[in-house]
Amino acid sequence: MQNHQLIFEGLSPNSCKDTVAQQLKRTFKLSAQQVQKLLLSPGTPVKRNISKPKARELKLALAKLSVLTRIEVSPVDPSRPTTTTRTGLVPNPTLSLAPQAGHPTTGEPQKIDGDCPNCQQSLNVSEQQRDSCRHCGVVFTKFYKRLELNQLETQQEPLDSELHPSGRRYGVAAAEQAHNHQASTTKPSFGVSGALILVLAGLLVLGLQYLGERNLQQRLSMPGIQLLAIDDVDSLDQLPMKGHITIVDFYSQKCGVCRRRSHNLELLAAKNADLVIRRFNVTESKDFQQASRRYHLSSLVRHARIYDEEGKLRLIDKGKDQYYASQFISRWSLLDERPAFTL
Repeated sequence: MQNHQLIFEGLSPNSCKDTVAQQLKRTFKLSAQQVQKLLLSPGTPVKRNISKPKARELKLALAKLSVLTRIEVSPVDPSRPTTTTRTGLVPNPTLSLAPQAGHPTTGEPQKIDGDCPNCQQSLNVSEQQRDSCRHCGVVFTKFYKRLELNQLETQQEPLDSELHPSGRRYGVAAAEQAHNHQASTTKPSFGVSGALILVLAGLLVLGLQYLGERNLQQRLSMPGIQLLAIDDVDSLDQLPMKGHITIVDFYSQKCGVCRRRSHNLELLAAKNADLVIRRFNVTESKDFQQASRRYHLSSLVRHARIYDEEGKLRLIDKGKDQYYASQFISRWSLLDERPAFTL
């Protein structure tokens, strides 16, 4: 990145000299004598060693005050050693541009001759021996180091003949092209292999569903106590088993009637091997609500119902001292034979 400078060319006819002088003093921190000298000397640099965007910003600000300026590239000091590169004559990067902190033998501070390299303010003899400028606060060593790095970046810019049409060097462009070609040749295509994977996954899901349904059918065709989930059956009419008494129990661990009914069902299952008992756990509120919606249990969810050998519903709990099915199970657990289905 090259350094630029802003050159004063003069004032337009309709400008106010006093207003321009005050603005120059505030903007560039110049003394009254320096402002008068600048106004009388067109072609004098107003600001040195600034970037091009900064120079444009200052030029627009001064143009509003009818001050005419132009932007130029800061010239290279011919007294400094240079070396020939593909970008032209630039300062030798092997030589440090930054002044040393002190003399190598005496240790005295390095002197800055003339003005501050950053704000262009005049420095007296004592100020020239300091490490920083009292006007703008810039540290001279860091300023020259930054200038050196900017010149090195300019030196490392490639020639137009070394650039690929995309703007990158030919070596970098070739490496990227080779990498992209290798990635495109090794990238697996979805094609037949992807379709085969999807087919196998679908068959696996269907196989698991078939095994689950077959296992459920086997469980529903066997007598005894079977614990079922709410999603296992769509309707309670699927539960009665022809030729057997079927008891369907919706129980909860928090219900006292349910706990007593569970104890009686265990006694009945031990005495009657052909008794069919299907139980649903609705202890959790989500299971309670799901069972109510799925099986349309509008009145009482935690209850029991009894089907006869023909699959006909004979007794059902209705709550409020009308637990007909639970009372029938309690009486049956105390007898050796099944009592009659009477309310």
